[in-house]
Amino acid sequence: MKATNFYWREIKRPQHEVISYEYPLYEGYSTQEAKKAYDNAVKEKINVHWYINGNLYRVSGKPSGVAV
Repeated sequence: MKATNFYWREIKRPQHEVISYEYPLYEGYSTQEAKKAYDNAVKEKINVHWYINGNLYRVSGKPSGVAV
């Protein structure tokens, strides 16, 4: 049997950041842990932002004023 070379691309996992008022509540690669940190902050009525790979994913609380 002939040996075959496999070229695996590096799997890039999404990096999560859950932040409240510039204070990180969670930083890492686990989606479940990020969701848990986000849900706990929402339950405690804390304004929190959830970023995935540096892009804003979710925001708790009311939106700020909207220009008309």
